[in-house]
Amino acid sequence: MDDQEITTRIREVVAKITSIPIDRIGEDVDFRDDLGIDSLSMLEIGVDVDFEFGLHVEDLDQLLPKIRTLADAVAVVREKLGTQNSTRQET
Repeated sequence: MDDQEITTRIREVVAKITSIPIDRIGEDVDFRDDLGIDSLSMLEIGVDVDFEFGLHVEDLDQLLPKIRTLADAVAVVREKLGTQNSTRQET
């Protein structure tokens, strides 16, 4: 899965939960400061993204404060997908 597909899917999740138009959700737009997304909505986004990509992130509550932008979210998903793929290859 490439970064563009990850970006598109995360944008769709954010838009669905917040009703913010997809075109306002740029890669460097701060979720909290620029879009006004509160911590409860961020948790909901985190859970939905986790489910969307099948990540099963155990430390989501600790990870969410570090995710400020779409680019941050894409990097985390890419990292978690890479970790899953390497774990699957080892088994």
